[in-house]
Amino acid sequence: MKQQVTEWARFLGFADCAFVDVQPFQTWRLRAQAEQTGEAKTLAEDPRALMPQAQSILLLFWGYQPAQTYDGPRYVRYYIESQKAYRAAKQLAEYMRQAGLLVLHTAKLPAMAAALRTGGRYGDNGLYIHPRLGSFLHLELLLTNLLPDRRRPAEACLHCGACIRACPTGALAARDTSLCLRHGMNQKPMPVWMREKIDTLFGCECCQMVCPLNQPIQKSKTEADEAILLQLTSLVRGARQPLKILLGSNYATRTRLMSQAALYIGAHRCEGKAELLEEIVQSGLEPACTYAQWAQRRLAGSDIDEID
Repeated sequence: MKQQVTEWARFLGFADCAFVDVQPFQTWRLRAQAEQTGEAKTLAEDPRALMPQAQSILLLFWGYQPAQTYDGPRYVRYYIESQKAYRAAKQLAEYMRQAGLLVLHTAKLPAMAAALRTGGRYGDNGLYIHPRLGSFLHLELLLTNLLPDRRRPAEACLHCGACIRACPTGALAARDTSLCLRHGMNQKPMPVWMREKIDTLFGCECCQMVCPLNQPIQKSKTEADEAILLQLTSLVRGARQPLKILLGSNYATRTRLMSQAALYIGAHRCEGKAELLEEIVQSGLEPACTYAQWAQRRLAGSDIDEID
């Protein structure tokens, strides 16, 4: 039955999968994961507390390629790919139920800590690195009543320092997750000094792009629907439903999308976007309005002495 489940998973688009044991996770690992993701209240230490009949955790690895440069704003594909993986995992869970298996699709376990039970390694950038997929991946977890595979030992990071040198905010050198651009985008408002470091929409991939373990991974061609939906004008004025399908309903809110557009315009000093920024200001939505006003000052060249 495990072979059949594996074949289903690959058919749905997962690049790799593994059944690992359901031993409780160490508390210190949970704290580290919670600090990085801000999900302290949702993490469970013991998988069997979520599903008493569980015999294994099915780790589903959704690999992807970073987006190529195209005629539009640069963006991080993680949120787009994570939505595809989430839908595929739900579909796989339903297949398994129909086959008579017990299964629970959950986000309440520390995914990276579970992934280490399959092999792979943590990088100095705090990300899990798959032996074949690198760190460009998304993890989905299913609790099942199938038996685990043999456990493979985790490997070590190369400690080459490339990610530390590439980090635009110094977060890795300081070992301070609060300095990470991804973390900063969740602050309201994002510190001014951090806004100026933004290079892409929806996060940052600087540490991943320079990692030697990611170098064999090629950039993907930009999908036509992504190119249209992720134009700055589309983020502000576009229909919400297609963006919700692309990015997920939690991320594709009007405020978040407007904030992303304003931050990108300000950081890159994008010309010809004055009308778009004024539209964001007039919306009155915070922190998007604050970001748009900051971007207006940047475009006017009056931000030289601006401080937090």
